[in-house]
Amino acid sequence: IMRSAGCVINDMADRNFDPLVERTKGRPLASRRMSLRAALLVLAALLSLALGLAFMLNRAAFLLCFVGAFLAAVYPFTKRYIQIPQAVMGIAFGWGSVIAWAAVKGHVEIQAFLIFIATALWATAYDTLYALQDIEDDRKIGVKSSAIFFGRYVLPVVSLLYIGMMILLLGVGMLSNLGAAYYG
Repeated sequence: IMRSAGCVINDMADRNFDPLVERTKGRPLASRRMSLRAALLVLAALLSLALGLAFMLNRAAFLLCFVGAFLAAVYPFTKRYIQIPQAVMGIAFGWGSVIAWAAVKGHVEIQAFLIFIATALWATAYDTLYALQDIEDDRKIGVKSSAIFFGRYVLPVVSLLYIGMMILLLGVGMLSNLGAAYYG
């Protein structure tokens, strides 16, 4: 639900950029098939559902939800200011792993943060590859992306992000005394 809410926030934030990008010009707000008011209503409904679900969590997980909501709300605007907005998206997506850990355990352990960082690296890597599709449009309209920032080094950097993710997940397995099925 929060990922959907984040997509709505993203489309609201980018409603004036998206018509200029080939891949996104058909989105409901960009194409003006949906009004900003309707998008706000969809967002309010999604956030209400998410809050209702959050109330069912223990105190630790519930409080962590507000950090996740903040990250989801901030990410769409980072494309204007941060050279690697995909990392902020990765952090926003990855925060759910910390919430889930707290929901199950009632507290957060080091493994949760390793999973969080691994997830952030993974999402940054795949969204950097995804950003390659928009690189020319992004340059024209002046938004920032890791694909632009890393330039000719984008593929080695993405490889390092994936390697970092794997190392962190191996560390989680060792710290948690997980068996062969996990490593497989």
